[in-house]
Amino acid sequence: MDDVIRNVPVTLTQDEFEQRAAELAAVNQELEALDRNRKAAASGFKGQIEKAQGRLSKLVLIVAKRAEYRDVNCSQRINPDAKIVEIVRSDTGEIVDTRALTSQDLQDSLIFLNEQADRPEPGEPGDGEEKT
Repeated sequence: MDDVIRNVPVTLTQDEFEQRAAELAAVNQELEALDRNRKAAASGFKGQIEKAQGRLSKLVLIVAKRAEYRDVNCSQRINPDAKIVEIVRSDTGEIVDTRALTSQDLQDSLIFLNEQADRPEPGEPGDGEEKT
């Protein structure tokens, strides 16, 4: 009968044991470092993914509504009959908001009207323009 080779347990020498122990420690450190790097990369990607998802959600809403919020010049107009102040878009004339009329609003409008009444009409004496 022929000899065969089998994979069987063999007791390590002291040198072999120390070599395997050093190898075990090195592999363990390598795995810990890889795990830390994986977590750091995942954390970095998580932030990037959340940022992109936020932009995506905003754009989906804009496209679905065919409109987006922008800063637009508006004027305030007193409606004394309804006792409200209307916030009106300067570009379209659309009323975008209303609020209750305050006593300060009334006082400010009276001051404005008085200032307008005190100003001379163009072409009248005292309008600041010289006559030629």
